[in-house]
Amino acid sequence: MADSTENKNETKLSLFNASINVKMDKLGEPIEKLIDACSRGTGIAYLPRHIKKLASASKYAGKQLDLSGQEIKELFGASFLLTYGTQNRQHKNIQSITQKAIDALPDTVDDKPVDEDWIAEFFEHCKNVGSEEMQILWGRLLAGEVAEPGSFSKRTLDFVKSLSTEEAQLFTGYCRLLMTFHNQDCPFRMSFDAIDSYLKEKVSDYEYWGHLSDIGLVHNGGFMSEEKEATCHHIHYFDREFQTQIPGCGKFLPKILFSIDRLTMIGIELFHIAHPEPDYEYFNQFLSLSEQNGIKITVINSDNKK
Repeated sequence: MADSTENKNETKLSLFNASINVKMDKLGEPIEKLIDACSRGTGIAYLPRHIKKLASASKYAGKQLDLSGQEIKELFGASFLLTYGTQNRQHKNIQSITQKAIDALPDTVDDKPVDEDWIAEFFEHCKNVGSEEMQILWGRLLAGEVAEPGSFSKRTLDFVKSLSTEEAQLFTGYCRLLMTFHNQDCPFRMSFDAIDSYLKEKVSDYEYWGHLSDIGLVHNGGFMSEEKEATCHHIHYFDREFQTQIPGCGKFLPKILFSIDRLTMIGIELFHIAHPEPDYEYFNQFLSLSEQNGIKITVINSDNKK
């Protein structure tokens, strides 16, 4: 567990031999669980001790070989400085990511402990991440796993390790368009010619969305079509809800009404920490164009935000 010093509004927790700032209203079980998981799951906490051992070993070897101080520096200095520089950078990265995880923690967490193998792999993957934006993503991953262990697979950790800042931004923008069926946790994008034409004009990254499928975040190829009998679907878009009423095709061949692009399992896990902002202009346009496409729309919850 970490040592702490306090002032009126926040406390400083000593973790990885550095100070982590925590607002007083964040203290409690969530923060204790995160600090405990970090302490058990990584050896970076012992970085200064490791550096001292390296320095002692260099001096000892110099004595055994009867080397002067300058010769010791020439022989061991480059290796030592490279090791220290690399590990010091990793140490700072992990400290920063942990701080961001603390900031992202919810008020309550599950009692189940975080798997030590998961936390060790987490820090192994993120220790070289210096980008502020990607550190925020890694911090949210850690906070989410502490809050509910099992939320993020090791496969997702492997994936995020190779994810670029630009790809993360592209995915977050794509997530602004996603909807979910009522009582289902599988975000998807509904598309048809009219809405796609609108998005091509509105979204500068539209032409790059295929890349999200290439790297394994989006699965293309689904569709929604007419059925023999009329059907109704209850759909959510952020804090909005609506129903689609699709007429039955009877004895005629069903017509495909929407293409459906769904997130993969990795995509679903990352969707929950992408924190996209809703685009109500897009939402209203989607409803309007859907009705023009022959779909009856009933809005359940909307305050006509633009």
